[in-house]
Amino acid sequence: MEDLIGPDARIRPRRVAVIGGGVAYVGEPKAWRLTVTSDGAAAAFGVDVKDVLPPHWTYDAGSAQVVVDGGAAAQADPLVTIAGAVQTLDWADIANLPVGDVSPVQG
Repeated sequence: MEDLIGPDARIRPRRVAVIGGGVAYVGEPKAWRLTVTSDGAAAAFGVDVKDVLPPHWTYDAGSAQVVVDGGAAAQADPLVTIAGAVQTLDWADIANLPVGDVSPVQG
């Protein structure tokens, strides 16, 4: 998935891992991490991030943290929309990312 931000800025979000590995069980929380990489020729400003959870996964309010440019983790709840058994998480304007910066979002 690639999201073009401007003429020379490119953001590449990617779900990296389900933290702790193993099997996810119904009714038990499972942590995950998504990285957002700025790999264009220019910085990306006002970066928005969207993640579509697998069917029947649900977001636990208050569980997401965002780290920008190596700083401290900050709690950041996304806007959650639901379509059938699928939740989509949207974070608006979470960061300005310099070229080459990688910022994790985890929940």
